[in-house]
Amino acid sequence: MGFRDFPFVVVKRDPRRFPGHREEVCCYLSDFAHDFGIVVLIRFEAEVLRVGLNEENNKWAVASRRIGKGGDGEEVEVFDAVVVRNGHYSEPHLAYFPGTCY
Repeated sequence: MGFRDFPFVVVKRDPRRFPGHREEVCCYLSDFAHDFGIVVLIRFEAEVLRVGLNEENNKWAVASRRIGKGGDGEEVEVFDAVVVRNGHYSEPHLAYFPGTCY
């Protein structure tokens, strides 16, 4: 389990190839995000409320809110593109939306 360019290496952690502890996977993903400098792009403890295309400028508006501590407001960010992914390890399950091509 792991990304090709960031293998799941055992360092004082669960030695199994597919660790069963949620904490182990969270540590791995945190290490990955820090190593590749993408932590600033991640919204932790956030819930996506809605995603919509603004047809005037062809940009995506993503409304979200923080959950847990201080999660009382809604934030809207605008992006050129949005990727919605779900899956299990290396076999993705792609959501189908009419009018899209993969």
